[in-house]
Amino acid sequence: MNTREKQLYRTIDRLLWDKWSSIGDDDIAESEEHADCVQQIYRLALNGAGTEEIMGHLRRHALADLGLFSNLRHCRSIAEEIVAVRDAMSEAVAN
Repeated sequence: MNTREKQLYRTIDRLLWDKWSSIGDDDIAESEEHADCVQQIYRLALNGAGTEEIMGHLRRHALADLGLFSNLRHCRSIAEEIVAVRDAMSEAVAN
């Protein structure tokens, strides 16, 4: 991973830790499920996924992996933030 990719990964990890918790339990956030979700969202973001794809993954992760329902608006908000951060980082590198 180059410096930008590491920064994107850390940002996604922090964002999911601080703002997106499927169940609001810090033990889960530290768990393998959290790490797996961060890896998957990072790969999606790095490969140019849009808001809808990232949002869908967050919802599927909450339901399939954790057996929980998630708030669509909240998942969309987190996905939008991830895309915005990724795009801002890419734009900064381009300039």
